[in-house]
Amino acid sequence: MSKKLSIVHYDKLLLKVSLTAIVGLLGQTALAACPDTAGINITAAANRVGSASNSQIYFCKQNFPNTTLRFAPTETQLLNRGSQAISRGNTIQSFPLSNRADLSGFNVANLNLSQLSANLPNTNGDFGSPSLFNFYIRTDRNSTCTSEYQTIKTFLRNNPNTFQLNTSFASIAPDNTSNTSLVKMTGAKLKSAIDQTKELTTNIDFYYTNPTTGQYFTDDRLINGYRDCWFGVGTRVTITPDSANVKFAGNYDLQISVLTQ
Repeated sequence: MSKKLSIVHYDKLLLKVSLTAIVGLLGQTALAACPDTAGINITAAANRVGSASNSQIYFCKQNFPNTTLRFAPTETQLLNRGSQAISRGNTIQSFPLSNRADLSGFNVANLNLSQLSANLPNTNGDFGSPSLFNFYIRTDRNSTCTSEYQTIKTFLRNNPNTFQLNTSFASIAPDNTSNTSLVKMTGAKLKSAIDQTKELTTNIDFYYTNPTTGQYFTDDRLINGYRDCWFGVGTRVTITPDSANVKFAGNYDLQISVLTQ
């Protein structure tokens, strides 16, 4: 019977638009000292996410400081060339002069807003990898792990619902656009923690963070020795700002978990 791992990734993401702040969340709580599997019962049933090519695939999370899981672009990143004027439409001022003008036609959609994208975490963790999610296949201690890396990549692409969100989204699908792309979620609706009627729309990409050789941890005992082939996965959050998702301030929550079996 499938179940969601009870510990999810959770933290804050800050997007500033002048005096308006949009905040989203992505983070984690501690599970173990991954990605190194030394001293961890990585092959426990609770860590199993599935099987492929006659191999069992297991999961563990890497711990990151909260600061590495925040998305805080500047105003000049959000606004193309920085400050801009917003078209105010037709302004009519009639006599006698009053203390205000009718700024009909004022629309934040007239701003030339830039698409924003950030990797979360925004820095490397242990062993030089920004891998929030770590997957493993246990094999012979002399294996090069080459086929195991491909097995895990294929499994994640074929099973995009391995990654679960706490919110609705338009679609989730395999992503084969590059050697490191894995899964794409489009139209994720992040709910405001202050007002549940307010949403921030984002796309979330899951990508292979350590696509090189020698990505494994080895128990060199002559008897019962093994090698854990390590496949790291990170996330990329992309926001295309428009008048619908930049006009509300507040904290927007995003939690990602991994479906175990």
